[in-house]
Amino acid sequence: MSDLLERNDLQVTDESEVLDALVSWLKYDWDNRKAYTISLLGRVRLGVLPREKIIDFFENQLAVFEDQLAECRALYMDFMKFYAVGKKSFVSTVLVEKQHLIFTPRIACESAEALVAIGYRNQCFEEDSNGLSEIAISIAGQNRSGHAVAIANGNLYCAGGYCQGLYRLQGSFVKYNKQDHKWNDLQQMNYERSDFGFIYLDGYLYAIGGTKMPQIRNQPNNLNTSIDTVERYNISTGSWQKLPCLPHVLNPSTRPSIAIFKHCLIVAGYYSSQRQYGAVHNHLVMLFNTKTNTWHTLHANNLDSEFHELHVYISYETIYLVAYQMVASKYSATSQWKFCPTVYKCQIGTECSMDVETPNPTFTIGDKISQQYVPETNMRVFRIGKEVYVILRGYVYKDCQ
Repeated sequence: MSDLLERNDLQVTDESEVLDALVSWLKYDWDNRKAYTISLLGRVRLGVLPREKIIDFFENQLAVFEDQLAECRALYMDFMKFYAVGKKSFVSTVLVEKQHLIFTPRIACESAEALVAIGYRNQCFEEDSNGLSEIAISIAGQNRSGHAVAIANGNLYCAGGYCQGLYRLQGSFVKYNKQDHKWNDLQQMNYERSDFGFIYLDGYLYAIGGTKMPQIRNQPNNLNTSIDTVERYNISTGSWQKLPCLPHVLNPSTRPSIAIFKHCLIVAGYYSSQRQYGAVHNHLVMLFNTKTNTWHTLHANNLDSEFHELHVYISYETIYLVAYQMVASKYSATSQWKFCPTVYKCQIGTECSMDVETPNPTFTIGDKISQQYVPETNMRVFRIGKEVYVILRGYVYKDCQ
């Protein structure tokens, strides 16, 4: 039950369904389950519920928790202080930082008010029920490419990239203000980077790997190079923190693919090494434990020498590796299909703990999943069962129509 409540991808309309389900589960066998009340309640995202729902829950159902009345009342009082002093006060900030999980919305039940597209020609658009409209002319006043975007707690963030034309790398970090439709500057990243992995987890935004550009452009053998630096932004304190570097440097031609597994980040990609008979692609899968701030290499061998991309996708705690290769087209003898997918179902050993250090977590690559009915397209498409997915700039999207 604890693992279920912690999952970020629960398919619920809102958090009220989770809270009601927990109460029903406790009442069903109260004598044997009452000892878990407080620990399980701490895994419900109470902080995203309306104030009225919180008050109704504690006032009307508190009698159920008779044996743990003091602990429940203490949590209730914390919420009352939170509502009384305002969300931006010091007291509220401390509470959010201490109980960041209960204030973090689940991915599956975040309501999307708008679809946002951020381009490099100083134009940003959003699409909602009223149609397409321009929302902000400038991101830090410059044309930009290779940047990364992420959504955290309903806010839109944009980081890094490089200036078009000038080819100058950026370490800037901005947040979109929905009230005045402007980008507000935040503390810059410690490292300038473009085409990097960017993801939100448990109160932090993680910037992983990416590329840096040569100081002099348009020179022979003067290409982008990969970087292995990692850092994260603490939303509560508004500051960046340097983290241990990637154990392996990824190829600069594709940005790192990242997925969330419990409280860990799974990073996938590949790097090329020169051998006597040409380049060999070594496919990498790495795990970062956000509790212990440590990296583990799960896989560092060839899946297939022809694969030139590797992505990771996680659904219901099942890990999928998605690789692409170039094959002959089924429709033309003279053309090729650049993005033919191969999908592997994988598993991490149960000995891998999120709260303590696991020296060598086991990682098993299982059978391939049939991609027989995937259409031949220039998009990075794959399927799992009846669901169809598409990969755009390192992110996996489901049910695209």
